Parts: sequence; structure tokens; C-alpha cells
Amino acid sequence: METILFLDFDGTITEQDTCDMLMERYGNAECLELNRRWERKEISTMECARQSFRQMQVTPEVLKRLVQEVKVDPHLKELLRFCEQENYPAYILSDGYEPIIQGVLQREGIKISCFCNGLSFDGQYRVMAPHYNPRCGRCGTCKQKLVERLGQPGARKIFVGDGYSDFCAAESCSKVFAKKNLLKYCLENQIPAHPYETLGEVLQWLRGEAEHGHPV
Repeated sequence: METILFLDFDGTITEQDTCDMLMERYGNAECLELNRRWERKEISTMECARQSFRQMQVTPEVLKRLVQEVKVDPHLKELLRFCEQENYPAYILSDGYEPIIQGVLQREGIKISCFCNGLSFDGQYRVMAPHYNPRCGRCGTCKQKLVERLGQPGARKIFVGDGYSDFCAAESCSKVFAKKNLLKYCLENQIPAHPYETLGEVLQWLRGEAEHGHPV
């Protein structure tokens, strides 16, 4: 049975949420309120992002500086090496932004398939959502749809995340590692989830499962 690993980016691969960093550093009170409205499900990712980027004075240089500051979970590379050794496909599914995500991955020398929102700059950033699901419209990147598309029939799908955009994907996976808002959501909705703090715990579980055949 194939095992597939799906990783959120902000707050899962990274120690900080890069979207929150942008809002806090370059946003105004309206941007922060937009983010709160997004958390309350009053507006979509796309609406929040489009309105926020109109308010923020963000340039490519700003994103490059941000990329250099973002801290990555120290166990990420070891986790991905293990997945490669075991022939476990691994993917990043993110409602964040491609220039930031790819910038961090390149800085760390990591190559992994990534599905996220895009940004184009013509004096102001514009958001593109190639993995948008119009049937829902909540997120820019529909992680649930991607999990269903990338996961082969019968595969063990493992999801690791922490936030609001991870809720639906968690419902479609065999095993969920959750913290923060995702863990709260799983507990409230009777979705089996394993609490974690770092990717080292995910790696430890995967090693045990591979060595001893523990069921997902």
C-alpha cells in the first residue's frame, strides 16, 4: 500500500506563518481586520488577499528579505530524506504564496512538489489561484481536492498541518498530525488526529510504522 505525505507550509514547515508576518509588518488595521474576517469564514482567501495587497506596500525586495528571516522546522530535511528512501511521495499543499515558499525552499536546498497560490507584480502584487475550487470558494488552494487528486486509490494519505486552510484536507486523509487550530477543529469534529509540535514527531512515527508495520 502506497504512503503519501502531505505537508502544510506556514506554521508546519516554517516556525512562523509568513502570511501573518506580512500582515503584521506591512499591513494596517484594515488588513488585520480582513484576516480576522477570514478566520471567521466571512470572506475567502482570495478576497482577503486581494484587499490586503492593495493596502500593503509590498515589493519583490520585501519578499526577498522576508524569505531570509523565515525559520524552517529543523527536522524537515531529515523527514524528506526518509520519504525519499522509503519511496513515499511528499507534497506541499499551501494557501500561501509561491515566491515566498519557493524562496525558502531554494534557500534550504530543498526540492519538493508544491501546490500553492501565485503572485504577479506590476507595481502591486496580484494573487493567482491555480488550485481554486469554485464549488467551495473558501481557500485559494483547495487542499482537499489536491489530496483526492494526488492520492492513489487505496493509498495511505498522511496530512500534517496547523491551520484553517487544512480543515477539509484533514477529513480526506488516513492519518492526521495536527496542532493549533487544526487540532481544535479535529477534536470538535471527531476527526482522529495525532497532536504534534515538530516534524521530528512525524518522522519518528513514520519510522516506527515502516519498521514495525504499525497501522495508520
